[in-house]
Amino acid sequence: MTDQSLQKALDENKGLTQSRLTKNLLKDATDFIQDYASSQVMLVDDLQKVKKILYEINKMTNQPEGGKWDKLGFVHRWRQMNKETKDFHYSEYSCHELNFFLKRHDSTYFESIVRPFLINKLGKSFMDLFLLDMD
Repeated sequence: MTDQSLQKALDENKGLTQSRLTKNLLKDATDFIQDYASSQVMLVDDLQKVKKILYEINKMTNQPEGGKWDKLGFVHRWRQMNKETKDFHYSEYSCHELNFFLKRHDSTYFESIVRPFLINKLGKSFMDLFLLDMD
């Protein structure tokens, strides 16, 4: 473990900023980090890490622990679920975020269950139209 304490006092007559930058990189894409020594890098390559980040965002914005993301905690196990379990979770937690996830990660389920539901929905939102490729 390295010492993270401030070794040298900061000049009080100068401005100091801290910034965050996120970049989305597709598989096999590369990027160059200008100042690697003072950077923190985190690879987010699975849904468990996404969930962890969302928990941290909730904490930073004074949201209750877990908040609404706890309700969707099952998505990282979606591929291992049987149809009956998927149907239960979809009927219980149907929302734009889940619909978007299903369109991207389980197109068979999306086409057979979600799309017909969205097509027959009386008042379609922008997200519904987007998911139906009608935007």
